[in-house]
Amino acid sequence: MNLRETVEILRAKHIEIALDLGEHTHCQLDSNCPLAIQLRKAIGESGLTLPDLLEGYQAITAPEPVRIDLPHLDGEATITVAGKTVRVDLTDIVGGQFKEALERKLHDLERQEVRIKELGIGLYHSYLQEIAGLRNNHILPQLKVPVGDLLRYRAYITEEDGNYIFLFQVDFHPEYIVRDGIRYKLGNEDAFAIRREACLKITVTPQGKVLSLLLLNKAGTKLGHYHGRNTDCWGQVNLQLEGGIISLRALHRIGVVAMNSLITINYNSLMQHVPPDMPNVEQLLKRSTKLGREGELGAPEPTPDVQPTGWVNPAAPRRWGRRE
Repeated sequence: MNLRETVEILRAKHIEIALDLGEHTHCQLDSNCPLAIQLRKAIGESGLTLPDLLEGYQAITAPEPVRIDLPHLDGEATITVAGKTVRVDLTDIVGGQFKEALERKLHDLERQEVRIKELGIGLYHSYLQEIAGLRNNHILPQLKVPVGDLLRYRAYITEEDGNYIFLFQVDFHPEYIVRDGIRYKLGNEDAFAIRREACLKITVTPQGKVLSLLLLNKAGTKLGHYHGRNTDCWGQVNLQLEGGIISLRALHRIGVVAMNSLITINYNSLMQHVPPDMPNVEQLLKRSTKLGREGELGAPEPTPDVQPTGWVNPAAPRRWGRRE
């Protein structure tokens, strides 16, 4: 639907829009044309419902009624035979032929009527889809990020389905495995075989709600691992932005917490026993070194990684050990 048609629909609903379309007459209503955006806003503020718009559309697109005026039939013929003129009434014959021709035409019109109805139904459904698309057509506000933050956090930003997409370069490197409350340290060769350079994809709404975190490989496809197949399991990690405020610093902290949760492989809640190009988890356990039961181990050396406040994940290595 273009802008001219939309203005006519509104006029049919007794709503006048002071908008000079100019060369934008044929711009589509769902386009990024500035006048289209302004017109969509006016429609939203007018309070018009979908039935109202459909009624207005019908008013400007309904064809003029077809009126058929049949002529008077005079089938009288004059025949001259041997110098004598004879008048013969052929009205019935002519009328019968005309009736037959008219019935054929009416039959053709009925078939065309069926075809037009089918086209109308298709147009109606397309119109409903366009209206639904307009309702979901939100312009994503531009997000300004300091260049220094982009470099500092090794981040990329793009858009997908009306949401922000943040990509952070990360290091996937599980170091431990826990089974039935017993912690084991992975063998050096296994830890090296599992380690990957990866990318953490964080999807955030314009309102600052984190929709999902997804671990990708360097090719941009899903990285399969022991706690990830089509999605990733992040355990009890809090992955939401405080106050819905979007910043690379806050998202980077979420990424650090999320990746720390994957340092420990939880044998009792696996998604995959044998991820692509990674050792079987049974073999990992067999070649690992037993450290002891959770909660009875000596506290490990602290690491310099920054941990956001409020992080609760008993399976992560930096939080196990004797409680003081």
